[in-house]
Amino acid sequence: MTAMTTRALPVRPYLAPPTFVERMLLSGARALEASALRRMARRQLDARRAVDGFDPVEQRRAHMADAYRRR
Repeated sequence: MTAMTTRALPVRPYLAPPTFVERMLLSGARALEASALRRMARRQLDARRAVDGFDPVEQRRAHMADAYRRR
């Protein structure tokens, strides 16, 4: 069954420009990869800050307290 399916698919010439669907898939893959890289960089930065004693929850509470006092 697989051999019949693969034979039915048209083979594109080597180095032909990508089709519309291939461009869409490539752009989606690039966006996904960029998102994953940003997420990894953010997690690495958070890990470094945690080693230095930075607490994001405490910082958020401090900002909320300052905003409340400014009212």
